[in-house]
Amino acid sequence: MAASFRDAVWLARDELRRTLPVLLATGGATFLFGLILAFIFEGVYSNVARGEHPSDFGLSLLLLVLVPNLLLNWFLGAYMSPWRDFFTQQMAFYRSMPIPVRDLVRSRAMTMLVTLAFAAPVFFAPAYLVSGSLRAEVAVSDYLGFVLFWIGYALLAGGAHLCVELTISGRSMFAVQCVFVAGVFAALFVLYAGYQVPLATSVMDLVRAYGPALPAASLLLGAAGFWVGARVTGRRLARRDLSA
Repeated sequence: MAASFRDAVWLARDELRRTLPVLLATGGATFLFGLILAFIFEGVYSNVARGEHPSDFGLSLLLLVLVPNLLLNWFLGAYMSPWRDFFTQQMAFYRSMPIPVRDLVRSRAMTMLVTLAFAAPVFFAPAYLVSGSLRAEVAVSDYLGFVLFWIGYALLAGGAHLCVELTISGRSMFAVQCVFVAGVFAALFVLYAGYQVPLATSVMDLVRAYGPALPAASLLLGAAGFWVGARVTGRRLARRDLSA
């Protein structure tokens, strides 16, 4: 077991070392998205300070679509052009070597977690540092709870993405991504048009009302979902025919 874990760590370290320049580029782009998040927060909480409706549809959409990508080094060509089926080719190469499926899944999961640990502060910190309206309305401890809630969401989505990335073709993965974005937009449209529920600011209000309970529950659910996703990925990858 210990040897297997060491092998997975070695694979993850090798992947991170080889892709470090791209990861830094991803971090730079993520920082720019963090600045966009900051300006949206500024508008939303300026409205809140005036006693107006938060109008946070754009904020909610940005969080729901971008936060799952915090686990991904998405500047890699494999993500920019998923239809080229890079991950299938990579898995076929690794499976031709004496590397257990368990180690492949573990190493990919570790890489995703390291990427999340790097990208999450880069994405979320600018919002609080730049937006004076947000700082005036929300204490730093409450904002941290808000961030942890969304990290739980990222982990939950990451478990599903891990399975999609390693067990289906690139074209199918691209189709799943498109369906996910379209589904998020449609669900938010129904939520806002039908019920006038501001999702992002409601999450913030719940964190402020209940303290660490909500982010803790989100992190536990996310961690469980990520673990389940890794287990399912291992079983499906072991049965996957990569010879085509």
